Amino acid sequence: HLDESTPHIHAYLVPLDQNNKLNCKSYFGGRQKLREFQDSYAEAMAPLDLERGIKGSRATHTQVKDYYAAVTKDPNEDLTPEEIQHQLSDRQIVLKHNADLERTAKSLTQQNEQLEQQFKQQQTQLEQYKQESLSWRVKYQALTVQLREIPLTQVAHELGLDPDPKDKHKWRNEQSVINITGQKFYDFKEMKGGGGAIDLVMYVERCKFGEAVHWLKDRFGEAAAIETITQQTRLTIEEKPRQPFIPPVQNEACWTNVRDYLTKVRMLPAAQIDELHKQGLSYSDENQNAVFVRRSLEGEVTGASLRGTAGKTNSFKGLAPGTRRSQGWFYDESEHSGSVQQVVLCESAIDVMSYKTLHPAQEKTLYLSTDGAGYVPLERLRAIPKIAIAFDNDQVGVEMAERLKQDLPQAEIETPQHKDWNGDLQENLRQV
Repeated sequence: HLDESTPHIHAYLVPLDQNNKLNCKSYFGGRQKLREFQDSYAEAMAPLDLERGIKGSRATHTQVKDYYAAVTKDPNEDLTPEEIQHQLSDRQIVLKHNADLERTAKSLTQQNEQLEQQFKQQQTQLEQYKQESLSWRVKYQALTVQLREIPLTQVAHELGLDPDPKDKHKWRNEQSVINITGQKFYDFKEMKGGGGAIDLVMYVERCKFGEAVHWLKDRFGEAAAIETITQQTRLTIEEKPRQPFIPPVQNEACWTNVRDYLTKVRMLPAAQIDELHKQGLSYSDENQNAVFVRRSLEGEVTGASLRGTAGKTNSFKGLAPGTRRSQGWFYDESEHSGSVQQVVLCESAIDVMSYKTLHPAQEKTLYLSTDGAGYVPLERLRAIPKIAIAFDNDQVGVEMAERLKQDLPQAEIETPQHKDWNGDLQENLRQV
């Protein structure tokens, strides 16, 4: 123990015999054996100036308080010299012990006073830290508001993302394909998105909020420079309002060529194409692009996807001006009545029609195009009993399907044998 000035040990021995009963005699024997214990202990402790007790002493047990009272009195002259010597020795031990206790008490008192003083100093510092923290919090919040307004295209550039030459809204790196529209972004592979510069940095850099703020401050300067960017952004928004969707002008003279491309090159059923054209869901614009009308799930027209058909090597794909991916999709329905029981997700309008031809529905089914790795209406899809994720047979399609299944546990992944479902359709028809 170290609770006193002199370190010491308390040892307890419980004499249990082989029957697990208390049996002191089996260990220590009689008086003679106990005397031998005292002799050997005295011999071992001799280097520490400890003396053996009186052999054959008739002394009886004395209460501790009575013992200390006796050893502090003057020696009794009736005692033998040997007994007086023992009493004096005990008295010196008690006096030394008291002195040690007094020194320990003084030391503890000083330590306590020092601790109290340190505690008061720490309380004062804590109050100062609280005030500084409050001040920085106000500045920090103001800074984060400004940082969120940095144009995401500038942030994407600084993050090392490269713009897609075929789609001005897409930015790429080795891990992600991110669609940026205004202050919103969406990762095609991860099926996740967000809004604002801070969220984009946190997502791409896989860092925490504070780290993202410092990253932006390091790249784009102090609050004054950021405020200038913010003002410019606000002026741009005020001068150029949001562009509304205007459906591409229909050019019926080009429809024959578009129809031939869909039915002869892509080998889609003519009846299916004619029905979509009759409903106004597919037609030709003045550039001979196949127009596939995008609608909300309630049926409201929200945009259009374009597919180039002019020439033999035309691979143009795009969106009509004003189209927003998160607000509508190209989709087709089976002819069954009732509520939708199944949804099939494909990557393009042509794949939607190809899959529908290859796999006739047995119940009310909605065939929906995600337009590549576009936005998916997860909340609505979670309520559908059956989901088929039928993306392309390539690395992006496979990875996207696996991640989407995590959000839609009831979904089943279906993969075409060729790159896409139109490839399967063409091969199937050639073998007929």
